[in-house]
Order: sequence, then C-alpha cells, then structure tokens
Amino acid sequence: MTLPEVMIGFVIIGTAAMAALSGILFSWRLADSNLRALGAMETARAVAEQVITLDFETLAGVTLPIDVPSNPSGSMNVGVWNNRTDDIHNTPGVTADDLIMSFKPQFAFSNDESGVRCAQIVIRYSWEEHSFFSSRTREGAITLIRSPISAY
Repeated sequence: MTLPEVMIGFVIIGTAAMAALSGILFSWRLADSNLRALGAMETARAVAEQVITLDFETLAGVTLPIDVPSNPSGSMNVGVWNNRTDDIHNTPGVTADDLIMSFKPQFAFSNDESGVRCAQIVIRYSWEEHSFFSSRTREGAITLIRSPISAY
C-alpha cells in the first residue's frame, strides 16, 4: 500500500463516520422532541382530568384549586398562562434540560335548548423545544364539555 491509498482510505472512513454521527444526532434530537411533546401532553391531560372532577360552580372562579402533578403550587389562574417546569430527564441538579410548559385554562358558559347550563373547557398548553441551534415554542389544546347534570 502506498501513502496516497492509505490517505484515501482515511478520507472514505472519515466521511462515513461523519454521516453516521449526523444520523445519530438527528435521531437524538427527534427523540428528545418527542419526549417533550409527550410530557407536555400527558401533563395537560392530568390537568384536564383534575378540571373535570371539580364542582361545576368552581369553574366560574378566577383561580382553580388544581395544579400540575410534577410542580404543585396549589392553584392555577383562569385565562392566563401558568408556567411550570418538569424534570423529564431525571437530572435534579441540571435545570437546562427541564421541560418548560405553560397552561392556560379557559371557560365558556352557555345554556342548551332545554335550559341546562354547560361549560366548554379549553386547556391550552405550550412547551419549549430545543435543538442545537435554536429554541421554539409548540402548542396544543384539549377541549372538554361539562354540565352540572351527571350523565350515566
């Protein structure tokens, strides 16, 4: 083997290694993005389940006696963004990789044709996604209908 053949071999191996590393980094970013989206959706679902269990008259207030399970502060304000964080990577000493979420519960009350009062509940949620070079905010919503009459 001559020196040029060895150098060409190193270039080919280096190019293949860089391509493999690029694929690994892309899949790592995609997995982290999915973990953040699922964590935010799961927490929003937990908030929606807590809202459903509240007394119907409590829904008309400006604060709700519910909170995100991972960060309990006792209440959540209606109509404004309530910021929360969650340690989704299980690294208590490192806050840079935490999931940063916001929740905005909104209510609209109406009466149906028979005079029964109903509430449309929208739990808006947003979370931050981080890539190597930028951050962006993603959003979602859960909509529920609730009335004071129990359904069976």
